[in-house]
Parts: sequence; C-alpha cells; structure tokens
Amino acid sequence: MEEFAAHKGTRFLDQLDIDAMSEFRNGWKDGALSASKKLERLRAFFRFAMKRKWITENPVIDLKAPRVSMKPTMPFTQEEMSRILEAVEIYCRETAANGRENACRLRAFVLLLRFSGMRISDVVNLTTERFVRNRLFLYTAKTGVPVHIIIPEFVLHAN
Repeated sequence: MEEFAAHKGTRFLDQLDIDAMSEFRNGWKDGALSASKKLERLRAFFRFAMKRKWITENPVIDLKAPRVSMKPTMPFTQEEMSRILEAVEIYCRETAANGRENACRLRAFVLLLRFSGMRISDVVNLTTERFVRNRLFLYTAKTGVPVHIIIPEFVLHAN
C-alpha cells in the first residue's frame, strides 16, 4: 500500500477514493482466495480508520470480492491407488536391507491415509492406543468432537 500511495502521490487516507482503491486491488497478483482475504483486511482497516474519525467514508466498502470457487479434494481413484501401492512395492523391494522393514511399513501408512481420511501429520503422530479393534478413536482438531473411524481389517494387518 505504501508503494502504491507513494506512486500516486497520496499522503493522507482521505485522499483514497473507491477508484484509487479499485486500482490498488487490481494490482494484486494473488489468487481469488488470497485476494479475498486481503480485501477483508483492507475493509477492516478502513472500518477502524472511520471509527477513529481519520476518514468520513470507507473507500473499499463497495469493492466486490473475487469469486472463490472451492474444489473439493477427492479421494484417489482405484487406478491411482493401484499405481501408488505398486510404487510402494517397488520401493520396498529396492530398498537396502537395513531399511527394508521401514520401507515396507510405507504400505500400511498409505492404506491408513486412504481409509482414515486423515492428514499425513496426523497419521505420523498416531499411536496404537487410538485403536480399539478396528475402530480408530480421535478428537477433531477444530471442535474437539470425538470421532470414530472404522478401519478395514486388511489395513490393520498391512505391513
């Protein structure tokens, strides 16, 4: 913003109107989600400036947020899973003898990721105490809600 204001010769907030702010926003090279978040912060700043009576009008209030289209993350297809597991088998076979046991555990890791829907970091930190038979028990990070996930038997016995 400082660079933009200096380029435009703007020294005071009340010199910024909707046209100037529109030009400022059009210079952003961000994707839709990042630009939307930047615009939220800009609006919050100008609301603050109005409350402090630094300005009488909010020049960004009428700027339209970009459309954000969220694509859901879909599970791997059967073909993709087959290729991943095939690559794991090759890796397991070609790993040096002293690392083969850990390399072969990668199959169980991949299967647990696939059938639990958990993030990599969560699976890495998972302990056996979280399992009761074929049920995985945990709490959601955001809300703390308890969750039970049924894990197929073949995943539990994978190594």
